[in-house]
Amino acid sequence: MKKTTLAAAVSGLAVLGAISVPPVARAYNKNLVSNVKYRTSPHYTPEGGRLGTFIVRPSFTLMQTYDDNIFREPDADHDAITVARPEVRINSDWGLHGIEAGAQGSLGRYADFSSENYDDFAFYVSGQYDLDYETYIKALAKYEKKHQERDQLEDPGGDEPTEYNVKTVFVGFARELNILRVNVSATHRDYTFDDSSVGATIIDNSTRDRAQDEFDVRLAYGISDNYEA
Repeated sequence: MKKTTLAAAVSGLAVLGAISVPPVARAYNKNLVSNVKYRTSPHYTPEGGRLGTFIVRPSFTLMQTYDDNIFREPDADHDAITVARPEVRINSDWGLHGIEAGAQGSLGRYADFSSENYDDFAFYVSGQYDLDYETYIKALAKYEKKHQERDQLEDPGGDEPTEYNVKTVFVGFARELNILRVNVSATHRDYTFDDSSVGATIIDNSTRDRAQDEFDVRLAYGISDNYEA
């Protein structure tokens, strides 16, 4: 199954207050028209370690969770889950262009119901080619191995969580200079599901395999560095 989405969005954002200087006299500040939740701050970003002209940023997170209904059923079974999440990111520190690669893992272990254990991971590589100031092409390739959560409607209810793979390819163009700002991107994803089982019965999940294509176009007119339409 293929799903194609064409989105042309017109949005207005107001941040901080009125601007009295004409827009052509001011440089476009992306931080002022972006959600503060997603802004990066050099004061809180880990510095990482250097490997030539690259910066390596490893991290490790350990979480302990208690779930009073792990199967999402009327007869509730509870358990404690330990989740380890290692990650490493390597990105270039060049003045022009850029490349980044990374690996992520999410390893879940249940104290009592070991059949629910999972080992999720992902690998990706992305790059940016600068055509001009604030004008660039970006590309990304990513592979993910994931499992389906029990509270999802698509869960077939097998003895073990259903595993599936996602392959993603992304290509985008952006020009975020002065008044007219353009973002165009295309994303292709391939979903492949493993079979499940209930006792000796095999559940065929191949009918859920699919490819999904998404195309997005965003045009914005910068009224000022605080406002865009």
